[in-house]
Amino acid sequence: MSETGFDNNRNVNPEMNHDANTGAGGKSQPTGRLTFFFNVFLVILVMVIWGFSYVIIRLTVRDGIIPPFTLAFLRFLLALAVLYMVPNGGNGKAKHPPGRRDVTTMYLMGVFGVFLYFTFENFGLIHTTATNASIIVSLAPVFTLIGASLFFGLRPGPINWAGTALAFLGSAFVVWNGQVNFDLNPLGDLMIVLSAAAWAAYTLVGKKIVEKYDALLVSRKMIFAGVICLLPFSAWEFSAGRATAITPVSLLGVIFLGVFCSALAFIVWNRTMAALGIVFVSNMIYLQCAITMIIAWATIREPVTPMLLGGTATVIAGVYLANMNNPVRTATSSRKYSGV
Repeated sequence: MSETGFDNNRNVNPEMNHDANTGAGGKSQPTGRLTFFFNVFLVILVMVIWGFSYVIIRLTVRDGIIPPFTLAFLRFLLALAVLYMVPNGGNGKAKHPPGRRDVTTMYLMGVFGVFLYFTFENFGLIHTTATNASIIVSLAPVFTLIGASLFFGLRPGPINWAGTALAFLGSAFVVWNGQVNFDLNPLGDLMIVLSAAAWAAYTLVGKKIVEKYDALLVSRKMIFAGVICLLPFSAWEFSAGRATAITPVSLLGVIFLGVFCSALAFIVWNRTMAALGIVFVSNMIYLQCAITMIIAWATIREPVTPMLLGGTATVIAGVYLANMNNPVRTATSSRKYSGV
């Protein structure tokens, strides 16, 4: 292991040999390095999509048009319908139907990544500020790194830990934007911590599953579990008369959230977790705040301050250091990395 980085002494799957990099007639195919950068691009694309989701959610749930659980239920129900309309992919992963144990694991991914994440986040925002929530939820990559160290033998070095801390600090700078307002709200803050832990659990539980099965199959199963768990809460909101003001405009918001932020985003996210590794992808979450800042500037002309720029630079530097010497960054030749 590098003294200042991830353990590079890992087996690399040689299933993609020289023949896999040349097509008929000996024509060169995209190299592993290009594939790596393409997957990084996909992660950033998901960050952009989720960046828009915050604006859409605010417009959709404001004034009680669609209450939170009903919104989550409707978006994931639509996402599930979309996923079953998408043809099955053929990416060379397991062709046989998953066994009971693997299906259970996929359902657990949905419980953690869909149901518990949104439940804790929704209840947390009732008792704490959006500023607190935005900062605390950035603990998800930290929890993922700790979990990968405990359960998968990942050994990050001091630079990686420092990069993670730097990215977290940069995220706080971007969220605060010169107006530090972090008021302790124990119950709400704890709920947001639990939402970050739920996302990390979804990532850790799904590590081997996303490597073994097609991302479409995994996304279908996990979102199905999330929909089933959200159903009684949405039914309660309907029975309490809290979901009676649904409008055509709010339904457009549901469509965007369901098709792009849920169906498309989870397919891409599960695919890139398998391709880049759960720690690498989790660290990219820190870029969310910077991307949201750019979106806010471009769409609603929110001002860009020196603190925003400095925080963004800090986030980018932190993400780079957090992934320094990550073996997935060096396994981009003709071989496929199969580590954390």
